[in-house]
Amino acid sequence: MAVPKVDPETIREAVLALEATVIDDLRLPLPSDLKDISKAASLVSGVVEDRIPELLNRVRSTTWDENGSLGAYEFRKYPIGFPDILLVERQKPENFIFEIEAKSWYILSADPLTARFHTAESVISPGTLVVIVAWMLDSVVAGSPKLMRLYVDDAQRLARERDARWEAIDAKHRVVQPTNPPGTPRSQFATQVRAEVEKNGRWVADADNFGKLDRLYDESITGFRDDVLALEAAGKSLAHWRKFIKGS
Repeated sequence: MAVPKVDPETIREAVLALEATVIDDLRLPLPSDLKDISKAASLVSGVVEDRIPELLNRVRSTTWDENGSLGAYEFRKYPIGFPDILLVERQKPENFIFEIEAKSWYILSADPLTARFHTAESVISPGTLVVIVAWMLDSVVAGSPKLMRLYVDDAQRLARERDARWEAIDAKHRVVQPTNPPGTPRSQFATQVRAEVEKNGRWVADADNFGKLDRLYDESITGFRDDVLALEAAGKSLAHWRKFIKGS
């Protein structure tokens, strides 16, 4: 039986169709200290990422599977390794035909887009997407998570851009690609690149800036970040709300 083809553009449209979704079975009360929201954000971000497969499956008939040709397949979350969302065959989940990596961003956090992307281009399948989910609470400082905006990018492109920008800093910056000897089980595959800096004649790993989405200085990601922060809630921009909570 032939493996069905999946058009990445169709999946991209499906992801964007999730904008404005509210995860209404999870609610956070008004905290006594607004900074407590950020403390809970990492937990909520995990929930947001976990819900993406379920939400994509809900819109299948109007977006990525309008003609029903992919009825034997569904999106599922895989918490270990890259990528974390796969379009799998229900009866044989080991058979997958599309891959997505989801990164969540709590818009009002002190530091924007802190999620990292370290996956090597060589282990990314063509067409794989990276999705950034920008969310906040629907009542700004309380309520349920609302997916305000979603950004979709080609994972291979993003990996190339990340490596090129790091190595373009100067000759003392390099990116070390993972190696997997023949016969390495897939479960043990090394998938992440390592950024290094030459110091005193030795190459040492950099653990601070490399791979952070906000430090890639990619024009499309930066534009997405700025567009999100320009959105308004309760008469003020999200950039204003972010500063207000940070300074409270």
